[in-house]
Amino acid sequence: MKDKSKMVLIGVILVIAATIAYVCYGITKGNKNPVVTMEVSYRDSDGNEKNGTVKIELYPNVAPESVANFIALANNGFYDGLTFHRIEKDFVVQGGDKNGDGSGSAKVSDLFQTFEVTKIENKKATLTSKKNLIIKEKEVDQSSIPKETNVGDILWFKDGKYQKDITDYTYSIKGEFSANGVNNNLKFAKGVIGMARSDYSSYGLREEGYNSASSQFFFVTTDKKTAIDSLNQNYAPFGKVIEGYEYIEEIAKVYAEKNESSEEKATSETTENAQAEANQEAASTEASQENAEGATEEKAEEKDVPKMKSVRVETYGANYGLPKMLNYDETLKTVQQYQSYYQQLMNQSTSTDNSEVSAE
Repeated sequence: MKDKSKMVLIGVILVIAATIAYVCYGITKGNKNPVVTMEVSYRDSDGNEKNGTVKIELYPNVAPESVANFIALANNGFYDGLTFHRIEKDFVVQGGDKNGDGSGSAKVSDLFQTFEVTKIENKKATLTSKKNLIIKEKEVDQSSIPKETNVGDILWFKDGKYQKDITDYTYSIKGEFSANGVNNNLKFAKGVIGMARSDYSSYGLREEGYNSASSQFFFVTTDKKTAIDSLNQNYAPFGKVIEGYEYIEEIAKVYAEKNESSEEKATSETTENAQAEANQEAASTEASQENAEGATEEKAEEKDVPKMKSVRVETYGANYGLPKMLNYDETLKTVQQYQSYYQQLMNQSTSTDNSEVSAE
């Protein structure tokens, strides 16, 4: 009888221990939010090069698609070396565009490790990473890559294996905010990070704009109610800076002032030199093109913009998977059709107005 009671007691103790272990595992893994480490570089107001580390806590419970998307891109090296291309005083610091001008989005291939096959020899294949990751080159058994793979082919590491001939396209994700039918209780404020998106409502394509976020994101740098109200419920917040916000503020301050100074100077020079420019119209087209190309290259080299040196996310062992991807190439086709249609209407309207003027 005593032995039986002893066995029951041991069983109870084991159950309690397993329960405690499970709860602790949940706390350390499943319930710990992922944290971003973003290394940034910029120049201060005196022109000195500065570096800083920004830490961002992500909230998968309020915006799971946005968080999964950001983690996959960041840990694949997508953001490394990209710029903060849009900096508006008392509003936002925006980045994440591989084109560097606000026009770019990510492709499906940006979510995966991709390799070029650089050598196949002795039943071994040498794979060289196509991205700026720690893994630069690796050697694998030829049997682990698809048959009929040749040197120069590009392989994706997808679903735990090397694959090729996967259809690539520009993608977007669902906008996680109330105007788009998603309950997101995180509010915008200084230091909150949100997904940038396009707005096609002028073409009647409201939903297409709501679901157009891809790789671009922004940090809020203001607490002004009018600015915050324009963002809340219309854009998807998915995290907040928990360390190093001073670097974002300095970037916002320095580069917003630079942009304002450049605009004022350009306006002044345009006014003062308008007559001089008019007198130079006789320059040859070929020479003008060569000078313009040289000036563009020089401007691109001299352009001083803040950058993300590297962006990585610590997930504490949790796997957030991939976001549900929408085909943004198809969205852009629809938008372009509507743009063409509206342009035709505008041309017809202008033509009609000119006819009426001529008739008078």
